[in-house]
Amino acid sequence: MSDIIDELKEEHTKLLDYFGTLNDVSSSNVELCKSFMIIKDFLLNHIHKEDRLIYPLLNAEAKVDSELRHQIDQHDQELMNLASIIESFSQKYCDSGLASNSAMNELDFIIQLLGVRISNEEDFIFQRYEALAKKSSVGYFTVKPPPPPQQISTQR
Repeated sequence: MSDIIDELKEEHTKLLDYFGTLNDVSSSNVELCKSFMIIKDFLLNHIHKEDRLIYPLLNAEAKVDSELRHQIDQHDQELMNLASIIESFSQKYCDSGLASNSAMNELDFIIQLLGVRISNEEDFIFQRYEALAKKSSVGYFTVKPPPPPQQISTQR
């Protein structure tokens, strides 16, 4: 497996872990909201990293591979839906309270969606990238990942 894919998978694990830290209702709303915004930024950095490092090769191949084009388009649509849900969650609960039961239920839903999206990406998109990268001899180098959120803390 290439270093790029290893790093992206590691970031996927971190994202799910970071979102999971928000389930600590003992933290204040201000702390939870601050952590949520840091995690959201980490997710955006991760997406930009994927767009920059693996999708150019995949999109080039998708011009001649309709199955890959379909998978990328479906993946993009899932991302847009997830981004919309995350933004809505942020607007809805950062002011009124992340520690409420309804916020925690919606957060669990976001974590499930993110987990499904990550699984789909790792199971199909990353595997296709690996095959294409081997064939074209690109992608086998290490890229410095974005720094992890430093301020995620559920302690008072």
